[in-house]
Amino acid sequence: MVSMMAGVYEKGVKLAADQVRELEARLQRSTALKWWDITIAPETVF
Repeated sequence: MVSMMAGVYEKGVKLAADQVRELEARLQRSTALKWWDITIAPETVF
């Protein structure tokens, strides 16, 4: 499901390296469309 998020986001805000690694670990990329077809696994809460 895709939904539009409401809100204003500042330009130029970047993630720290450890935050990027954490996010990348949750991405499942398609072999055919590596950069465009991405599934994001839900964040573990336990």
